Amino acid sequence: LADAAAVARAHAGAWQPLDAGWLAASTATPDDQEGEGDYLGLGVVFPHSARSVKAMRATPAGDALLFELARAAATNAVQRAPARPVLLALSLSSHDYIAHVFGPNSWEAWDELRRIDGALAELFAALDALVGPTGWAAMLTGDHGSTPLPELARSGKAPWCRRGPAGDYWQRPCGRGGRLSAPELARRLDDGRGLVAGVVDPFVYLTARGRALPPDGRAALQRRIDALFAGSGEVAQVIDVRTAPEVCPPLSDESLPALTCRSIRRDQAGDFYIVPAPGFFFDPELAVGRGTSHGSPYLYDRTVPLLVRAPGRVPPGTTRAAPTSFAAFARTAAALLGVPEPSGLAGADAPDLTSARF
Repeated sequence: LADAAAVARAHAGAWQPLDAGWLAASTATPDDQEGEGDYLGLGVVFPHSARSVKAMRATPAGDALLFELARAAATNAVQRAPARPVLLALSLSSHDYIAHVFGPNSWEAWDELRRIDGALAELFAALDALVGPTGWAAMLTGDHGSTPLPELARSGKAPWCRRGPAGDYWQRPCGRGGRLSAPELARRLDDGRGLVAGVVDPFVYLTARGRALPPDGRAALQRRIDALFAGSGEVAQVIDVRTAPEVCPPLSDESLPALTCRSIRRDQAGDFYIVPAPGFFFDPELAVGRGTSHGSPYLYDRTVPLLVRAPGRVPPGTTRAAPTSFAAFARTAAALLGVPEPSGLAGADAPDLTSARF
């Protein structure tokens, strides 16, 4: 079981690469790539030793523990409810932390992806043994992508920077990129006037006094934000949430205004929404001034695959190349579980991936 003993076992060994030669030949960075972070004493090159359980979340040990727990949960479900559908939801978060600290093109990120691939194979084999190959279905996706390390993007040495005038399909930056400091931005914006409460990626939050500003005062504050970034190339857009459209363009519209409109919940957002330019992001502060993050509207940050394995429901080898709404995940899960789908899902924007009509 994934109990205290399992945590102790995972914490005991150093993280060594499965195949250093493969990593050197396959990744876009050396092991000691500039810009990688040292998170809680892990260091920036292999081997990495977690000095605390918290540091383990940025190592393969975190996901390994989750897989161990998943196998135990599946066994328990089969024993206790053999005739009922069961949803086993796994959030494999270690790779997210690893990409934050070392970058998505790093030795560490690719080594962890290879480990996840092997662990999924083991989990699927265990499910075959528990309920048979046709007794289970799986969906695999991610909630976001990741921005390349600014140091890699600025160097011009990334593989996607060598593709000529056509550029990179995924909109990954070349020759530019950097980290935005939320605390520094808040300090510069407020400048002792008591209008800005703070900045939390990607929003500027105003104090009660700031929110009470008359329209001309609020417009002046937005101009102040714009002026901070004027000519820097760091920010693509600053949006006053109060003036954001209540109805956004359809999903077929992928312009920057449409994408940002769909990113704002007027009833839950801050006061100003800062949209970083390609290659720029708010520093996640896991290792301040190092690593990378996500949260932008560009393809490298928002495009993820959805893989579905459902014997008898999804034809093997089927590929849907057209973009699919994130709502499709919820609709597909409901279909596989045989439960009503969540309300409010637009049929045209959330196709039923368990249908044979491709």
